[in-house]
Order: sequence, then C-alpha cells, then structure tokens
Amino acid sequence: MRTVINCLVYDHDWRLLPVAVFVCLFSLATAFVLIDRAQRVARRLRLPYMAAAPLVGGVGVWSTHFIAMQAYDAGVPARYDPGVTLLSLAVIILALGASLTLGFAALDPRHRAIVTFGRRIPGGLIPAVTAGFGVTAMHFVGMGAVRFSGAVITWNLPLVILAVVGGVAIFSIIAFMPVWRDWRSIAQGTAVAAMGVCWLHFVGMSAAAITPAPGILIPEAAASARVISAWTMIGVGLMVLIATFLTGMIWWSRRSVLGQVMEAIHAMPDGLGVYDADDRLQIWNERYLDISPHLANALKVGVSFEELLEVGLKAGIYPEAVGRESAWAAERMAQRRNPQGPRELQVGERWLRIQDRRTGGGGLVTVCSDITDMIRSADALAEA
Repeated sequence: MRTVINCLVYDHDWRLLPVAVFVCLFSLATAFVLIDRAQRVARRLRLPYMAAAPLVGGVGVWSTHFIAMQAYDAGVPARYDPGVTLLSLAVIILALGASLTLGFAALDPRHRAIVTFGRRIPGGLIPAVTAGFGVTAMHFVGMGAVRFSGAVITWNLPLVILAVVGGVAIFSIIAFMPVWRDWRSIAQGTAVAAMGVCWLHFVGMSAAAITPAPGILIPEAAASARVISAWTMIGVGLMVLIATFLTGMIWWSRRSVLGQVMEAIHAMPDGLGVYDADDRLQIWNERYLDISPHLANALKVGVSFEELLEVGLKAGIYPEAVGRESAWAAERMAQRRNPQGPRELQVGERWLRIQDRRTGGGGLVTVCSDITDMIRSADALAEA
C-alpha cells in the first residue's frame, strides 16, 4: 500500500491529475446518460445512442489514462508506439461496446437467461465485469506502448493482480446499483466507474518499475509526449463534440415529442388540466378555457386549483355554492384530495361532468366534459 501511495503522491504531477479526473467523470457521466436515453427510446431508435455511449466513454477513459501518463514522472525520456497506442483506444471502445450489448441483452427476456447464467447472477454483473476487464486491458496495452531510452518496464506481479482484481471488483459494484433510473443513480454509477478507472491507473502504475537497460534505444517511429498530448486533446474534443451533438438531439426529440403531446391535448373534445403534486396548474388545453371563460385572466402555470376555485366563487358561477361558499369550497377540495369518480357540476349556464384522476407522481389530471345539451334533453323529456 505504501508503494501505491508513493506512486500517487510523489510520482505524479498534481497539476494534471485534476484534468484527468474531470475528463474521466465527464465522459463516463455522458456515456451513462446516453445509455439511459437508449433504454428509454424505441428499439429502432437505439443505434445512435448505443454507438455513441462506448465511443464517448472509451475515448474519455483512454484520454484519462494518457493525461495521467503525461503527469507521471518516469525519470527517463519516454515516447509512445503509435500503433499500440491506437490499439489501446480500440480495445476500450470495443470492450465498452460489448459491455453495453450484454447489458441490453440482460434486459431482453429472450436473452436474459444466457447473460445471467439462468438467473443465478444479477443481470448487470457480466456487463460490468466486461467493462472492468476492458479498462484493465486498455491500461496495460497502453503501458505496452511506452518506449524508454535506456530502460524497460518490469512488473510487480502481486501489485498487477491487485490492480486487476480490485479494478474489476469496483466495476462489479455497478451491477448492484440502479444506474439507469434517475440522475442520482447515474451520478452514483459514474462515481463508482471513475473509482475503478483511478484504481487501475494508480495501482497499475505502482506495479511498474523502470529498470535500466543499456543499449535500449527509442525507435524513430515512436511518438513524442507532445504528439500523444495532441491526440488526447483531439480525443477530448471529439468526445465533447459527440456529447454536445447527442445532447442537442435529446433536447430536440423531447421538444418534438412534447409538441406532439400538446397538439393531441389541444385536439381533445374535453377540457383538460394537469396539476402537480402541490395541486398547481402545469398544462391545460384550449377546451379547458372554453368551458371556463371566467378563468381567462387567472389561468397560468403555477396557479393553484384552490385559487381558481376562489375566482369562480367570487364570480358567483356555482349556483349550489350560493350562501355557503366556504363550506362548499371545503367540500370540493376534500373531493379533490380523494377522487372517487365523476361528478356533475353546474358552472354558470353550463353543466359539466368533472373527473379528477391521480397520477403516479401525486399530481391530478382534471377532465371536464360539457354535458349541458344532455341535461337539457333529459329535462325536456321529463317535462313532456
């Protein structure tokens, strides 16, 4: 453990480490958001998100590794084999892609038994372990790209095992977390995955020893640290570009869907008002205003139902409330707090059938149907 601490405290430039951590957190959080989005959309619309998530996450983790490598002081000049460096990038992207594919297979009833070994293990365990081994492979392949002048890397096997087992174990924790449910769980999953990446880097680097090897020369084709820094900057820029583009797509699609929903709401023949858990108006359609013209100046987002009821009482449009306004308002609010079914209410010269329905989030949806003609027809038949 002292070796790991010494590697962290003395062998790294702390001016660069915060940059590496930020890139890691940003890329992993973006990848988890894209995974969450892929889960929510129809299967035919998943491909862009399923392709982008491992790309963003992979480029981010790879960039994190090489930024941290730039912060590492080996004590001798170092360069990088371009082919092996790019291979490490391909390894992490493919591994995260495989992890994501396995994760969605675990959610599919047709393939769940395969991924969970007959439901003997959590559905997310194999995907999480795959991601952990992918990051491990990327780290050690990336280390294999380093070329020193007059030195080679030798490995402390127990620390290598500790790095691999510990890193994969940390990633496995994600399998027991509700990563794809809300922003809090996405943040928790991001934090755990980032811990796994950091563990693999710092414990893995503490397992490396730079051993003098006279006669070892850096190949001419090896890339300098400056070139790798440029590649890393390009990778981070690509990651930000993809994240920005897909975030815009998500925003646009939500706006588009919301617009379609609002069109459908406005096309309804009945009045509809949607209230939040505090009974404050959030959405209403044109018909809701048509059958309640006395609310023309009162309808606005955030107004409470009780305030709207007070407007009607002051306008005197509830005949059955005349002379007992306070008691009637209390009865109406009690009915609203505990909806039992539709009720008929005279509002001015109209008769409305009003039905309040509780939503899963504790809000209320109020549907108002104009039944004036039906009431008048029934009265006419009764008088005939």
